[in-house]
Amino acid sequence: MTPPAAAPTGQIPGLPPERPGTPKWRIALRVCLVVALVVLLGGIGWRGFSRGDFTAAAATPTATTGHGSELGTATTVPTTPPVPSPSPTPTPPPAVPAPAEPPAEPAHSSPPATTSAPKLAVTSIDASPTSVMCPTPSATSDSNTYVTISWSSTGGQTAYIGVNTSDAAAAPYTTVSLNDSYTLYFPCSERRQTYTVTVVDAKGNRQSQSVEVSNGGYVG
Repeated sequence: MTPPAAAPTGQIPGLPPERPGTPKWRIALRVCLVVALVVLLGGIGWRGFSRGDFTAAAATPTATTGHGSELGTATTVPTTPPVPSPSPTPTPPPAVPAPAEPPAEPAHSSPPATTSAPKLAVTSIDASPTSVMCPTPSATSDSNTYVTISWSSTGGQTAYIGVNTSDAAAAPYTTVSLNDSYTLYFPCSERRQTYTVTVVDAKGNRQSQSVEVSNGGYVG
């Protein structure tokens, strides 16, 4: 097989040979067209290659920090971590009640003091006057003479006054108050006269006191 003949000097391979007498500018124009065609084809191929790489890079995202991104990388937005739910507060065990104290023993209060009843007695007795002067029958003055008896007592329920007796309750002249005074007539026929006050309690007990009044005047 016979090898192809070498291109004449100044001939561009792949292009038809120049005819003798072709101007130089035409040859330069052809060279420029060939170079432009090669550049155009190369750019198209590079663009397709770049798109394929970008798609592949987008399919595999690469996590980056910050807000910027470059071709062939994907930005991953950080997600908020889940907030843990609060754990339930443990309920404290019920308080154990303190043992009840035994009831206090009732205080042994002393029985109320009994108020003793006052002693049954005639504590005092007086006569006014203690001596009378009875007038003579011929005298013009009033022949009536009077004596006032006063007394006080305790513990009694009833009181009596009597004349010429030691127990006025047994021979009462009249019933009187427990603490009082009473006026009686003095008989001038007597040299002396006894006046008695007797007090009696609810049980019937008796106590008496007496006072004597004398006559220093006429007796008759």
